Amino acid sequence: MYRNTNNTMYCVYDLAIAPITFDFMHFAVISEMARAANNFDYVHFVFTLNAERQWRMHTPKDKALSVEDKMYRLRNIIQPIAEMIPSYAGHSIYLDRIEAAKELAALIPQMIFPPQYHVNNPSSMFMLEQVMDVYRQCKDQELDVTPDCLVPSEVGKDQALQWCKANDVDVDKLVTITVRQCSVEPDRNTNMESWRRFAKNIQKDGWHPVFLVDTEQAMLHDDTGLKDMKIYWPGPINLELRMGLYDLAAYNVSHNGGPAALNFFLPGSKYLQFLPVDAIPKVVESEGESGMERLLGVKKGETYDFAGQSKQYVWEKATATNIYREFNEFITKFPA
Repeated sequence: MYRNTNNTMYCVYDLAIAPITFDFMHFAVISEMARAANNFDYVHFVFTLNAERQWRMHTPKDKALSVEDKMYRLRNIIQPIAEMIPSYAGHSIYLDRIEAAKELAALIPQMIFPPQYHVNNPSSMFMLEQVMDVYRQCKDQELDVTPDCLVPSEVGKDQALQWCKANDVDVDKLVTITVRQCSVEPDRNTNMESWRRFAKNIQKDGWHPVFLVDTEQAMLHDDTGLKDMKIYWPGPINLELRMGLYDLAAYNVSHNGGPAALNFFLPGSKYLQFLPVDAIPKVVESEGESGMERLLGVKKGETYDFAGQSKQYVWEKATATNIYREFNEFITKFPA
C-alpha cells in the first residue's frame, strides 16, 4: 500500500557497504529526520546485498559472522529497530540486487534516501557523526526534528513490566546494567566483577539493579559472575522486550555501546555509557581517543545537543569505584 504513494520516502540501507550491527540505529534516526525535513509522511526501508548476494566484509565483526548469523541479525536487530521509527511503513529485503534496482527504478529520485543513491553507486549513513551533521542542518533550517525519536512497543513495555512485578523489581528504582561479553574483540569485554560490585553498592542505596548480558550468554543462561544478581534474560534475545525494560527504567547504565546505545534515541531515558577507553575498538585503535571522538560525533566530555545532558558518555575506565561515583553524580543532577 505504500509503494505507489508519493508521501513515502524510501530509505536504502545497502548491506554491501553498511554493517549488520546496531549501527543501523543511526541510519534509522537519520531517515526519520530526513523524512520530516522533506515533508514525507512515511518511511519505507529497503535492504539489499551486493551483486553477488554478499555482505560487507570490512571490520572484525563483519568477518566473524557467518551468512546465517547476518540473516539472523537482519531479522532480529535491524528489522525491530526499523519498526521503532514513528513513521515506519514497512520494509523490503532483497537478496538479489537486481530486484532492489527494479523497485527503486519505479520511484522519482526525490523519494529515495540517501540523496543521489543508486545501486551502481551506493552510499550509506550509519555513523554517529552523520546523525549530528543531519541534526545540525535541520536546526540551521529551524526545523523541529530530533533523532531522539524511537518508540518502544506497548507489548514490549507491558511484558517488561510483568517481568519486573514477578521478580520484585520496583520500576521507580530500576537501574538497567548492560554488559558486553562477546567472542569478537574480547579485549573490549566487561569486567563483570566491577559491575557486580557497583550493583551491590547501589542495592544498598535502595536501587534495583537488573543486568542485561550479551546474547551469547543469554542463549545459555550463563550467569558467570552474576549468580546473586537479577538478570533480564528475555531482553538480549528480543529487542522489543529489551527496549520495554529500558523505557521503564529510572536509569540505564552500560559498558560499551551496541544495543544499550539505543537509549540515546529513546525519549525520556536517563543514560550513562562507559566507553572502552582502555580497549579502543580496532576500527579506530590507531587514532586513540581522537578516533573515538570521530566515531561518536562528539568531543571528550561533551554530549549530544538533542540529549539534554541526561544521556552521557563517561571517558573513564569502568572500575567499581568510578562507576559508583559517576552514577551518584549523575542521579544528583538528574533525579528520577
